[in-house]
Amino acid sequence: MYTYSKQQLFFTAEMCLGMGSLMSGLNILFRLGLTAAALTTFLSGWTPTILIAFAWNLTIAAPAVNLLINVFATTPEHALDPVRHNAFISGRQSSSCA
Repeated sequence: MYTYSKQQLFFTAEMCLGMGSLMSGLNILFRLGLTAAALTTFLSGWTPTILIAFAWNLTIAAPAVNLLINVFATTPEHALDPVRHNAFISGRQSSSCA
């Protein structure tokens, strides 16, 4: 099971909150206009929208993306950790010269 850092959880919550609020709010504004009924409709549907988006992201989207990254990532090792790679290269060169 994948564990999430505090930064990942905060980013996920912020992203779901922002995108869910914008998409839901704009949809309601375009349908009902800027009225009291629109505000009531938005507030009653806002919480479930955000909770569903957050749960979807944590249970389905993030693990799927992590799996795709693990399967298809082609980043060379020296780009991921240049210090470790340089230490490995210098150790290999000194042993081959001896």
